[in-house]
Amino acid sequence: MIKWGPGPALIAVIVASGAMAIGLYVATIEGAADVGDAGRANARALAAWEVDRGLGWTHDLADTWLSAGPLEHFWAIVYSLGYWPFLASAAAWALVFDRRRLQHLVVLVGLTGLVGVVVMTLVPVSPPRLIGASDPIRGTALERFAHPDGLMNEHAAMPSFHVAWSIAAAATLAVAGGPIGALRRIVWLQPVLMTVATLTTGNHWVSDAAAGLVLIVVAWCPARLLVVAARRQFAATRSGVPRPHGDRVGAPVRARSNS
Repeated sequence: MIKWGPGPALIAVIVASGAMAIGLYVATIEGAADVGDAGRANARALAAWEVDRGLGWTHDLADTWLSAGPLEHFWAIVYSLGYWPFLASAAAWALVFDRRRLQHLVVLVGLTGLVGVVVMTLVPVSPPRLIGASDPIRGTALERFAHPDGLMNEHAAMPSFHVAWSIAAAATLAVAGGPIGALRRIVWLQPVLMTVATLTTGNHWVSDAAAGLVLIVVAWCPARLLVVAARRQFAATRSGVPRPHGDRVGAPVRARSNS
């Protein structure tokens, strides 16, 4: 089993990204009331943009058979209870079977969280449910989990972390080690269900979901490079041998001549 050993650089990246993302998000929560008009205006403009590009049908999913009867409650449960537990399960699985993947997941969530919160701060976008779309979660017992008071910015739909981090968790499980090989294929069902749930419950536009996907794809390799660089630094630190600039990790250090 691979030892954790992230090294100072990786710890610094995680702490800095997490602290900045949390700080910015808290600021958006406190200022949510002030950006409500801008968020709704941006949402209407985004809706019109999607209609012009033939994506208007995604606005009506709540009125189709896909949300009829028990299915409406199913999507509400997926959105409310299928997000954080899935992310935590991916982290726990990687912790046990493939800690290198856990490092990558943590850095990936930190980086995408920071970028996403910056976007939310600069361009507030209200979800469909705040401009007239159906909201099957409102008034139910699930609302405390999906929309906790004081812990979320109502006008921060772009990008969708529900979609982005579900994809990140599924990708981590798909490449991580472990005794259940079939798990690598089954896990991709969750991001698909979550994407549909975000649309049918009126919590996101299809553009929000697409932005979440793009965010993960773009950040995947940089997060990986950060982990690799940090592990190399950690290996050099653990060796206790000073290395001349440019030497490879673990390369023998040439003895200096006293002449």
